[in-house]
Amino acid sequence: MKHDKRRTLYLMDPTAVIRLDHKSVNVRRKEMADVRVPLHRINRMVIEVRNQDFLAACMSVVANGGAVHLQNKAKGLCAVIRRSGHKGTSWATDLAGRITNSSDSWRYDEWLRNQRNHAWSLVFGHRYVGDFDACVRKLLRYSKFYCPNLDTKNSLDWLNAELHKWLEARIDIEGFQPIERIIWLRGGDLIGALLPCLFIPLLWDYVRWARIERVDSFVSTTEYFELKAGTSVHAQFLRHVEALDYIYGARSAGSVDYALSDTRYRIL
Repeated sequence: MKHDKRRTLYLMDPTAVIRLDHKSVNVRRKEMADVRVPLHRINRMVIEVRNQDFLAACMSVVANGGAVHLQNKAKGLCAVIRRSGHKGTSWATDLAGRITNSSDSWRYDEWLRNQRNHAWSLVFGHRYVGDFDACVRKLLRYSKFYCPNLDTKNSLDWLNAELHKWLEARIDIEGFQPIERIIWLRGGDLIGALLPCLFIPLLWDYVRWARIERVDSFVSTTEYFELKAGTSVHAQFLRHVEALDYIYGARSAGSVDYALSDTRYRIL
């Protein structure tokens, strides 16, 4: 799959004026130079709800394949603007068709179990036994010991909320809507399955990062999240989806085996 080099544009200044300038989003702030960000560099906009007319810029980002998250002053998600009726990629449509035609309920259960085992093994090695709540509690005890000044509860809630928003947008951007739709129709939940699998390794890395870095602002934690979302989290997300493709028939067709050789828990 092609690597997406587009990034998230954060617009948190309530005095900023946002306009569409040809093929760029123009951000104008008082006593500061204008900032122009090309549409092809944006895959998501996170902005605070305001009364200014920025709908044209938002809709252009959506039409260009991105998503726009509207949030309030407390950084809570209010709404999501995304493409309507997007059919997804041909690869996702093919996988959704194979899931539809499969009568084996064990395939999804096996995939889900292996993804969870893989997520646990990334943090705790091969011998850990437990569930995601136990994983989170263990990491929180670690963070309280090494980062006593860190507001662990708020950090945990913020990290989980940001990951949830990113995951929803990423499924739209990658064109995986047919997969999400058919899994939901068969009684599953793609986002609900992937969110804890991505959250546990991210929380582990965040705790280690907070132990070394001085976490004193929203900007620093946001920069950290976007760095991870564009690298390790995105790569892990694609591996989980490729594993679903593998277990629903790609392995019998002789396609690439995406199993990880350095762990006893195969991601497939």
